[in-house]
Formats: sequence, structure tokens, C-alpha cells
Amino acid sequence: MSKSDTSDSWISAARRRLAARSMEKPATKAGQIRALWPEIHAALDCGQSMKSIRIWLEDEAGISVAITSLTSYISRIRRREAGGPAETARAAPGQGRQDPRSRPERRKTTIRGLG
Repeated sequence: MSKSDTSDSWISAARRRLAARSMEKPATKAGQIRALWPEIHAALDCGQSMKSIRIWLEDEAGISVAITSLTSYISRIRRREAGGPAETARAAPGQGRQDPRSRPERRKTTIRGLG
């Protein structure tokens, strides 16, 4: 067996193991919601309520999540799909955090006659 054959078999074996791991349940709730996002998105598009989806996630997927958290996870996924928070901040001036270096300098003003 040549060195090239050994490398190829190692790569193939590693790819198979990684592919098998991708089917495991994600460790975090955010990861679990992302993994099920296509189904959640379809349910929302069909008019299902957030409350119904939360119940289904608990009953069918074993994911216990509060509605406020689920809403937050979904908002993050949608922002990422839309281009991420940096794109959102550029599209909506005045929202989000500003770079302190981009703020205009404030002048100290003094009021004469006081003090």
C-alpha cells in the first residue's frame, strides 16, 4: 500500500465518521432549532403559531424551550439568512451599536454667570 492510498483511506474514513456525527442531535438548543429550521420555517409559513411550534418541538423532538427563547432563536436565524447583524445595522441607521470612533466629538460647554 502506497502513502497516497493510506492518505485516501484515512480521508474517506474521516469523512464517513464526520457525516455520521452530523446526524447526531446538536448539543445546544440553538443548534437543535437550527437543525430543524426548515420544518419550523415551513410551519410558520403555513400559519402555525409560535405556541404550537413550541409544543411540537417539546413533544416530537424533546426540545423544551420557552416561547420567548424560541422567538429569539428564530430571529437570529432569520437575521443570519438576511445577511447577518452587520448588514442589518447598515440597512437600518440608528439601530444597533455604533463604533465609538464614528461618533462626532462633543464639545464641553460652559454656562457663563453661574457658579
